[in-house]
Amino acid sequence: MDNPALESRLALLRNAAAERLPHLMALNRRLYEELITSMPEQTRAVGDHAPDLNMTVAQTGRTTRVSWMLDGGSAVLVFYRGHWDPYSNVQAQTLSEMEREIRSYGAQVLMIGPETQANAAKMADKWSLDFPVVCDTDGKVMDAFGLTYEIPNYMREDYAHIGFPDLNPATGWRIPVCATYIVDRLSVIRLRHLDVDYTRRMEPADVVTALRKLKRSLAA
Repeated sequence: MDNPALESRLALLRNAAAERLPHLMALNRRLYEELITSMPEQTRAVGDHAPDLNMTVAQTGRTTRVSWMLDGGSAVLVFYRGHWDPYSNVQAQTLSEMEREIRSYGAQVLMIGPETQANAAKMADKWSLDFPVVCDTDGKVMDAFGLTYEIPNYMREDYAHIGFPDLNPATGWRIPVCATYIVDRLSVIRLRHLDVDYTRRMEPADVVTALRKLKRSLAA
């Protein structure tokens, strides 16, 4: 690819954060240790049916559902933390660069974040995203996928500087573990990438590889 892989861009952010905010990095490690024992067991897994809920597309204000996005193909559901998160911004930019190739396998990208419509629209506008950004304003989608956790007390002072808990009044301190799901045309989850470390995300190139394998398996 002409552009650097997503991980190389995320690594630059991690290294900068380690230099400027070492205390936050230490708190993150504590959080990851707490989440790693609970999150994988409670989240929707491969073989499950994806929850099919009404969602609002930030760019249009229209309602959509996962099942509507399939349209005989598949969907790539990407849960992100918010427009304020630099790691989510880098992920959105990289997904946008790979969207044409993702679409070539009959897949639709859908980014889902616990945001107001105005804030989710900021994410879409900043990167001129052609794929839908869904504002999960009340957190019902991240709840249904079992991805929700509450920012712990020992991290709240840092997050208050970003605007929590009022940034999204309906969810407050609750945000999702970042995850990527590939859902087939029957709404069955075919792939789940989950990492409690929010600085690490699934490579869009790996999404393309997974879609290629899925297309081959369905054609067999």
